[in-house]
Amino acid sequence: MTKDNQPKFDNPSLAVDHPELHHYTTGGGLAGILASNTLWATHFSDLNDSSEVKLIQAPLKEALTARCKRLVIEHQPRNLAHMNNVRKLGGPEKVADNLAQGLVNALYQVTFESDEEKRFGAPFITSFCSHAADQPYERGHGLLSQWRGYGRDGGYCIVFDTGKLIELLSLEFSAFDYVHLDFSTARYGDKNDDVSLLFPELVQWLEHFVSETLKGNKEPSGGKGLGEFLTGATMFKHRGFHEEREVRIVAMPGSKELQAQMLHEDEQLKLRPLKPIDFPDERGGKRHISLFQGLEITLPIKRIIVGPSRDQQGNVSKARDLLGSNISISESETPFIG
Repeated sequence: MTKDNQPKFDNPSLAVDHPELHHYTTGGGLAGILASNTLWATHFSDLNDSSEVKLIQAPLKEALTARCKRLVIEHQPRNLAHMNNVRKLGGPEKVADNLAQGLVNALYQVTFESDEEKRFGAPFITSFCSHAADQPYERGHGLLSQWRGYGRDGGYCIVFDTGKLIELLSLEFSAFDYVHLDFSTARYGDKNDDVSLLFPELVQWLEHFVSETLKGNKEPSGGKGLGEFLTGATMFKHRGFHEEREVRIVAMPGSKELQAQMLHEDEQLKLRPLKPIDFPDERGGKRHISLFQGLEITLPIKRIIVGPSRDQQGNVSKARDLLGSNISISESETPFIG
């Protein structure tokens, strides 16, 4: 957490490339969203994708190893002691591998793998599908793979205005203390992909970090580079989910421990209120935060698509009771009943 941490969602091209976003939910989810004017962001470890946050570890280490090897070799002629150390440690390849693995491990230890009260933060995620690159049918009737998740009782798709969601996130960031707040497209790959093509800023920062470290600079980088790592780790998805064309909000709330640390360094620092985190109770549930709670806003819903089900007309009536006549409701024509 830095004193000048900035949100990463202020990206003008996002609303241009993905003017509307589809959020699939249950009948209960629809009712809750409409009643509260909030969106749940779920703790990353409670999501369906078991590789969340961890998937980028192997390809990031591979991309960094190649660059470390080049830097180690380039640095050898400049420093005789460095050359001797490289020999003792097994040569440039071994040193580069250890440097890359150690740096990636350190990043994960600081951010996601330490004890809850010591870690940098935990990402909470709200997911949408972008059908901008799909056919008009998907934009109007939803994605079959999403409807399959709701079975015979069906589900709903809430279509949001992306530009207005960005405006709401700006209000959210101003109202609460966030370590990291991002709104962007997921990048799909697997452990064998070259992440330097998907996250060039991240790999460039890490290469600079290693280069400055080899030169003896004890403070080779600032907080901006850590933000690039957080984006890479939370936006890298397995290629098996590519059909969803996910756009996601990644919210990492600050903590009282981090705030105490910052106030220890600067007693005059003005900090925003902490974002409340909701935990499961005896009825179950998932860890989450409620985006936009308490901001007195109206969610920018453009329309609702009622999914296929054994009682689609009944679900249309439920949606109309919840929405009134101000928001358009349509029925998916996909011929599916789970």
